[in-house]
Amino acid sequence: MAAMLRHAIMLTTQNVLENPEIIVCFDGFCLFCSAMARFTYARDKYHVIYFAALQSEPGRKLLQRFPRAPEKPSSLIVIERDRMYSGADAALQVARRLSGYWPLLYFLKIIPAPIRDFLYEQFALRRYGWFGKSNVCFTPDGPLRERFLT
Repeated sequence: MAAMLRHAIMLTTQNVLENPEIIVCFDGFCLFCSAMARFTYARDKYHVIYFAALQSEPGRKLLQRFPRAPEKPSSLIVIERDRMYSGADAALQVARRLSGYWPLLYFLKIIPAPIRDFLYEQFALRRYGWFGKSNVCFTPDGPLRERFLT
C-alpha cells in the first residue's frame, strides 16, 4: 500500500497519461460533474484516481487512444489501465474505488446494461438544467490540483 501511494505521488502528468491507474474524464463545464470530481477526490481511499476535463488537452489525448471512444463525449469517461468505461459503467467503476459504503453501489451492475445506460443518459441529458453549467472549464484548487491532469 505504501509503495502504491509513493508511486502515485511520483507520477507526472505524462507518466499518468502513459500508464494510468484510473483517470476520471468529466465534463468540465457541468457543475454537477465538477462537484462529483471533488467528492470523488475526497473519498479516493487509495489516492490513485486522477482527473481530466473532457475539454482539456489531456482529456482529448486520452480518448484518442481508444477506437470506440465517443467522438463528442458528453459526461463521464473512466480509463482504468487499458480499458475505457463510459456512462453508467464509468460511474460504477468510480464508486467501487471509493471509501465508505460507496462500493456497494457496484451491485447495480446486475441491472441489464441497456437499462443502466438509458437511466444514466436521462440524467446526463438533464444535468445542466438541474445543476447548471459554467461558462468556463473547471479549474481545480487546493490538493485536488495535484491529481488533475492539465
